[in-house]
Amino acid sequence: KARHEEAFKRHPKLMSRIPVQLDPAFDCTTKGWAAPVGDQGQCGSCWLYSVVVNVSSAYMKAGYGAGWAFSPQYAMDCLSPQDPCNGGDEYDMFVQAKTNGFVLEKDYGVPYQASQGTCQYKAQKKYPIADFVYCDPVQGSGQTSIQAIKNAMVQFGMVSIALDASQFNSYSGGVISITGRNIDHAVNIVGWDDTKAVFAPKITILDIPRQTGVGALKIQNQWGTSWGSNGFLFCDYNSYLVEGMVCSVTALPPPPLVPVITATTASGVVGQPFTYTISATNSPTGYAATGLPSGLTISGSTISGTPTAIGT
Repeated sequence: KARHEEAFKRHPKLMSRIPVQLDPAFDCTTKGWAAPVGDQGQCGSCWLYSVVVNVSSAYMKAGYGAGWAFSPQYAMDCLSPQDPCNGGDEYDMFVQAKTNGFVLEKDYGVPYQASQGTCQYKAQKKYPIADFVYCDPVQGSGQTSIQAIKNAMVQFGMVSIALDASQFNSYSGGVISITGRNIDHAVNIVGWDDTKAVFAPKITILDIPRQTGVGALKIQNQWGTSWGSNGFLFCDYNSYLVEGMVCSVTALPPPPLVPVITATTASGVVGQPFTYTISATNSPTGYAATGLPSGLTISGSTISGTPTAIGT
């Protein structure tokens, strides 16, 4: 309870100020804000994995690109004070993401092992989050409203959520209603569809499908792509989902610049002085060059000198 009160005090009005989303459908995967479906294996690391995926999505949303995925194994090895396979609290890992930051999967160099190993951190660059917040802080740890989830997702990226996963082992497709309240699993919400039909569960194979409503959330689980619908599940808007959380990206460092060169070719004469100024739409202050002929150098955005040979 103290944690929820503390989070609410930090953000009493933040979520009420973000735009209300009325779009009938939305999907972080098509926006390029979703890390690939993982597989946590025989390890209760869902709480940790959900936060790593959440922060990856926030960075993608902030403009770092669709391949910007952080390492769950780094979080396992270096940030979890206890065996992460025995479960944990998403809140604790969000605190780590803010105070210590995550390391990119490609930089950490150790793929996910489904067990805690020795920390392999060797001064790789860390990426923190500015802060984190409950989508619906008024409700604290209670059921998170669908509208609050929608608003937060469009503003910040994928939403971490906790739920009762007792129906997950038998799930093979379609839309289910998650009604259990034995909260034992953490996943990520990646989208919604207001028009997706919801049918009552069949009691026998002879039952005629009976539509009971419309509207479903798309959930990304970390049980591999062979589970569910390629690693995803749909649940209706009446499902019991708690502790919806996102990380704030308002104070993240800007994404790395990728210069867009507006002129890409230039020619000169061997033995004659040459000067060429590179122009790009986002105006970087300096460049690197390859293939320059001997006699030419690059300084800032200017290539100059007297070429003594032909180059590329």
